[in-house]
Amino acid sequence: MKVRLRHLLLFVVVAIIASALLPLLWAPPPATRGSEQAPWQVTCDGFVGQALGWQLGQTRPAEVIAKLGSDIEWALWQRPQQPVVLEGWIQDYLAAGMSGKLLLRFALPPELATEALASGAKPEVSPSGAVRLPWAPERSAHWRDEPRLVLVGFLPGARLQETDLRQHFDRLGTPQREEDSDGIVHLSYRVACPEGAALVVRVLVPREGGRAAIEYEKAR
Repeated sequence: MKVRLRHLLLFVVVAIIASALLPLLWAPPPATRGSEQAPWQVTCDGFVGQALGWQLGQTRPAEVIAKLGSDIEWALWQRPQQPVVLEGWIQDYLAAGMSGKLLLRFALPPELATEALASGAKPEVSPSGAVRLPWAPERSAHWRDEPRLVLVGFLPGARLQETDLRQHFDRLGTPQREEDSDGIVHLSYRVACPEGAALVVRVLVPREGGRAAIEYEKAR
């Protein structure tokens, strides 16, 4: 009788553990935030250039919010001698399987820039003189729909060497190469679009194997 009771208790314990683990085994994989477009894949559709799944000159904050939700952080920035811009960033973004930090910069219509500066919110000032003000574009339809994307930035999590990056970006042509006094290598690519517009892709490679930074924007 005691043997049967022990077997019964063992069966109940196994059944409880299995019921707890079964949802985990069958649960769908967590949603990933990213794009199937690799960092070295830049496309043009007429005057519109696309990088990492975002359309330069077209994407609005509303589209970013719809895709990334609360995972993205927002702030207004005013750097010395520069206009106020809205920036959103996410620390873990997948670009064709490569993880890194994504930065999206939006130009503001003059009336929104004026509203931001007059908001009365307390800004943070960096040592370089840049002013940062946390902001929520969800606050109104104007902030969701009127700013337009002007720059996409990506900082790969992996440390990539200049030779590796040049091989990846080789399809964009021969870059203009410069090295500044800090030893940072600047590679600049110009991508022509069918309708006469152009995109500029900048790759910054720090010395001693630091993290590279990649920027995409419409040529001026």
